[in-house]
Amino acid sequence: MSIIPAPGPRPTVAKLTTPLGRNPTSYEPEYTVKSDRVIFSTSLDRVFDSWNLHVYNHGQIWLEQDLPHAFLIAGGITRLTNTGSIYLHGGSQVQLGREMDYLHNTGSIIVTSNKGWARGVENYGNTFIDNSGILAVQSLVDDGQPYFGGNATAIDVGGLELRNRVGGQILAEAPELAIAVYASQSANPTPGVPMVVNWGLIEANSTGPDGASFGVYLVNRGYGITPINNGGTIRAEFAIYGVSDNGDVPNPSFTINNLSSGIIDGLIWLDYGNDKVTNDGKVIGSVFMEDGDDTYSGSGSVSGVVHMGFGNDS
Repeated sequence: MSIIPAPGPRPTVAKLTTPLGRNPTSYEPEYTVKSDRVIFSTSLDRVFDSWNLHVYNHGQIWLEQDLPHAFLIAGGITRLTNTGSIYLHGGSQVQLGREMDYLHNTGSIIVTSNKGWARGVENYGNTFIDNSGILAVQSLVDDGQPYFGGNATAIDVGGLELRNRVGGQILAEAPELAIAVYASQSANPTPGVPMVVNWGLIEANSTGPDGASFGVYLVNRGYGITPINNGGTIRAEFAIYGVSDNGDVPNPSFTINNLSSGIIDGLIWLDYGNDKVTNDGKVIGSVFMEDGDDTYSGSGSVSGVVHMGFGNDS
């Protein structure tokens, strides 16, 4: 059964045939969709075509076609505040926008690719995300394309500050690679603040026989400790997967705090470094920490094993 919710009925309003730009009266770098407006297109490859645009959506946006690309916003650094509903469905590369450094979502966002790579938020730099709604990303078919075919990533960024609040859902589903949250730099733009704080649901599901799913996938480049605080549910084959990617830093570290209400459903795997796992909730699976002076503690339960690798562990 799919974990991705249905987008609801298709709009019946007149179709948009030209991409939208900035505010037509003030020409400010923003566009507001009011709560009573419906934007619907089956022919465009993007809804908004403007440089460095912040879209405030309180209505309904529906873009559905089979072109190679489908974007909500095309051009420069993009930002999105969503209290309404957004549905993007395209042939291959489908996503909200490039270089999206801000998302505040209390509504519904569903991104679907027929046979390519579906992404929600993508940015190689720092990104702030506050979510209490639905961010669901899905690729339907693996067509055998190298790299692109049959993959879905809900959040694909460099540095990250993520707050997934109570009721928030971050979902990814694909036949090959499904990743709910990926951060390639594992650095928070706000020093001293945890990268990921989850009180809702973060889930990834691979539908193919040879696929893989990752709930939270972090790459630590040695800029500091990479903390995750979980009071909700993180679910995937690899629920939390942390790797090191800086040969100049001998012990980049991961810290996971699974609170009393927290459920981590799947494997926790952390690369070498002085990693720390505090589990006061429930881990359905095993915990593997590679070389380094690792620490495991807490009053919670683990259904599998805790393997701490080499080092002065405790």
